[in-house]
Amino acid sequence: MGIYTSAATWSGITHAGVVSSMLLRNIIFARFLSPIDFATALTFGLILSLFEYISNFGHENLMQRSNSGDQRSFQATMHSAMILRGTIVALIIVLVSPLIPTLLDLQHNEFNYAYLAIVPFINGFAHLDHQRLHRRQIYTVTAKIGLTADILSVFVALTCVLIWDNYWAFYVSFLFRHSTSTLLSHLWARRPYALALATEHLKSLISFGLPLIIVGVLKYIGIEADKAIVARVAGLETFAAYVLTLMLVVNGTNLVTLALSKIFIRRVSIAGDHIVETVKSNGIIYCYLILPLIFILGILGEDLNLLIFGQQYTRVPFLIFTVCAVVGLRSLNQWLNQTVIGSAPTTLMLIADVVRVCTAVIGISLVYASNDVIKIAASFGFAELMYFITLSVLINRRFSILKVSLLIFAIYATSITALFELYAISYQSSQTVKLSYTLTALTLFYLTFLTISSTCRKQTVELLRFFSHYIRPN
Repeated sequence: MGIYTSAATWSGITHAGVVSSMLLRNIIFARFLSPIDFATALTFGLILSLFEYISNFGHENLMQRSNSGDQRSFQATMHSAMILRGTIVALIIVLVSPLIPTLLDLQHNEFNYAYLAIVPFINGFAHLDHQRLHRRQIYTVTAKIGLTADILSVFVALTCVLIWDNYWAFYVSFLFRHSTSTLLSHLWARRPYALALATEHLKSLISFGLPLIIVGVLKYIGIEADKAIVARVAGLETFAAYVLTLMLVVNGTNLVTLALSKIFIRRVSIAGDHIVETVKSNGIIYCYLILPLIFILGILGEDLNLLIFGQQYTRVPFLIFTVCAVVGLRSLNQWLNQTVIGSAPTTLMLIADVVRVCTAVIGISLVYASNDVIKIAASFGFAELMYFITLSVLINRRFSILKVSLLIFAIYATSITALFELYAISYQSSQTVKLSYTLTALTLFYLTFLTISSTCRKQTVELLRFFSHYIRPN
C-alpha cells in the first residue's frame, strides 16, 4: 500500500506542474481579454479537441505495447502516419472552417477558423522517440518537453496580451506551445528522425487504432460536446463562465485521477483471487481523495473563479455545484475504467460509452429548447450515472463487484447531497462563512472515513510517513 501512495504523490506533483502552467496561461487571457474574446479563444480548443478525438489511432500506446515498438522501421512508419494524419486533419479543418461560426452560433465573429489547421499540421511532425522510451520506464524526456513548452508559453502569453487585446493573443500563444513541443521532441530525441511506410506496421496501427476512433467519437459526444452545446444555446459569456468552472473542477480532480490511474490498473491486474477486495480498496481511496476536493470546490468554487479569473464573468447560481456533481461522478467512472483495463475486455467500456452517449443525446433533446446551462450540464451528469450503472453491471458478470459499486455510489450520493445543502445555504454568504462550512464538512468527512475504513487509516499513515521522510532536515 505504501508503494503506490508515494508513487501517486510524485505522479501528482509532476502533473501539477503541467496543470499549473496551463492554468496560468488561461488566467492571463481571462484577465486581459474581454469575456467575448476569451470565449472565442476557448472555442479553438473545443474544435481541435474534436479532431484529436476522432483521428487518434493510438500510435503512442502502440509503440509502448507492440513487440516491434522499439524497431527503427516501426518508429519511422509511425512518423509517416503522424504526418499523414496531421495533413488530412488540417485539410478537413480548412474545408469545414466556414461552417464553424454557424454551428456554434457565433454572431459577429471575424476569426477565420482555417488558421487552426496549422496546429495539427505542426503536431504531425513531432518526434516520437520519447514515447519509445516509455517502454523502458523512462519518462524524463516527456516531462522535460511538456514542462519546458508550457513554462515558455506562459511568458509568451504575457507578451502576446501586451501586443494584442483580443483572441489573436491566445492564438499566437497556442501556436507557440505546439510548435515548441514539436521542436523540443526533435532536440531531445536519441534517434535521428526518419520516415518509412512498412506495410506490416501500418496494418498493426490500423487494427489497433480503428476501435479507438470509435471510442473517441463516443467520448467526445459524451464528455466534450456539452461545451459546444452551451456555446450555441447560452451565448459566449455563459460559455466562458461554464468552461472556467469546468477548468477549475477538472484540473483539481485530475491531480488525483491521473496520479492514481496507472497504479490502480497495475494493482487490479495482479490481484488474482483478491480482485474484489483490491477493487474495493481502490474505490475507497478514490472517494477519500476526490470527494474532499469536490467539497472545497463546490462551496468555495465561485469565489475562487472570481478571484482567479476576474469579476467580469457571468455568475450562474448552482453551476459550480452541478459541475462538481458531474465531474465527481466522472472521476469515479475512472475507477471503473481502471478495473476494466486491469481485468476485463475493454469492449465493456465501449458498450458503456454507447449507453452514455444515447442517454446524453436523449437528455439534451429534452432540455435543448430551454437554453438553461444547468439543465444541459445535468443531462450529461445523468449520462455519467448511466455509464456507472452499465459498466458496474457488465463487470459484475465477470466477478462480483456490484456491492462495491453500490457502496461507492452511496458514498458519492451522500456527499453530493450534503454538498447541495451546504451550497444552498451558503452561496450568498460571506467567504468567512463559506470557509467555516468547508472546514466543518472536511473534518466530518475525514473523521468518518478514518473511523470506518482501515484502508484510509493505512494510507494516511503512509502518506504522512512519505512526506516526513522528504521534508526531514538532513
